[in-house]
Amino acid sequence: MFEKLSFGWGGLWIDFPHCKSLVKRVRDEEIRRLVAKGQGSRTDVLFSVARQFNLSAETIKGICRGGEG
Repeated sequence: MFEKLSFGWGGLWIDFPHCKSLVKRVRDEEIRRLVAKGQGSRTDVLFSVARQFNLSAETIKGICRGGEG
């Protein structure tokens, strides 16, 4: 598909930006959603979500506070 796109543009080199920040934003929204709907103690919820995303509970707390993960 990308070869066709490149040839359609006269063989120009096309540089697609990384979507790392978009992926991170979507991940953080999902983390906030899971923490908000979590059942049990807040600590249990934080550790459960942290395990799901292979992050620390402190990182999860930071994301929920609105910080960067």
